[in-house]
Amino acid sequence: LTLCLAACAPSVVTDEAASSAAVVFELTGPAGTQSFTLEQLQALPATEGQGGFVSSTGMITIPSLYRGVALKDLPALLGIEFDETMGMTLTAEDGYSMTFSYDQVVNGAFTAYDPATGKELPEHDPLTAIVAYSRDGQPLDPTEDGTLRIQVVSATNNQIVDGHWTVKWVAKAEVMSVGADWNLELEGALTDTVDRASFQSCSAPSCHAATWVDESAQPWTGVALWRLVGQVDDALDHGDDGYNEELAASGYQVDLVASDGYTVTLDSQTIQGNDEILLAYLVNEGELPEKY
Repeated sequence: LTLCLAACAPSVVTDEAASSAAVVFELTGPAGTQSFTLEQLQALPATEGQGGFVSSTGMITIPSLYRGVALKDLPALLGIEFDETMGMTLTAEDGYSMTFSYDQVVNGAFTAYDPATGKELPEHDPLTAIVAYSRDGQPLDPTEDGTLRIQVVSATNNQIVDGHWTVKWVAKAEVMSVGADWNLELEGALTDTVDRASFQSCSAPSCHAATWVDESAQPWTGVALWRLVGQVDDALDHGDDGYNEELAASGYQVDLVASDGYTVTLDSQTIQGNDEILLAYLVNEGELPEKY
């Protein structure tokens, strides 16, 4: 296991206005926060396109016609000059969040897949991430999707994206400075590369988040090591049964290797089911400082 450490803005909704129209979306940045009702979002310039996705287990949701507000149009509503050092974190009502890079927000830099086969497309049509409020001309299903969801769309229905980019029940967008992207290399019976977005998705409270609090009362958040090992210890790579307990009982070593070569070795029985041995990517709810 190798770790490689890498239009016009609508007015703010007042308390008086909010009493007659529910706020469904908050947009936050260095200059403050704006709140929007559904009607205010629908009054903004709209982007429409076909969007679908493939889940981490390979289940494909075929494209549908979505309409909403493009993420790339949001920073201007706060008077922010959005540049390459910045990104956008979209957060759902249940706390699940995903951070989109500048390139994804502005240029639609997502990996695309064939909706018929699930195979990655070497070339694809331009993609745009939107805060969607309708599908096929109808409001979103409040149970399945929420009032709003993130969808990555294009002009055609012949491409889909990874499911972790399609945040359901989205309620908040925060424009902020973000760190560099990174990958976690997993090597075992299988090999796999976990990118920053996939790791963030896996460590969401609604998925496999693990948290440890140190002696200074700092909470560290990430994914339990045994879950990551389970992704490459045999062909079953996901879920609570992903960690091969029979294989772990026979005994093997797990090497955690830093970018400078420093290595720590643990054994398979020690990490088994232990959520307090984790790979953390946040401390105090923020990205790790460079020293870590």
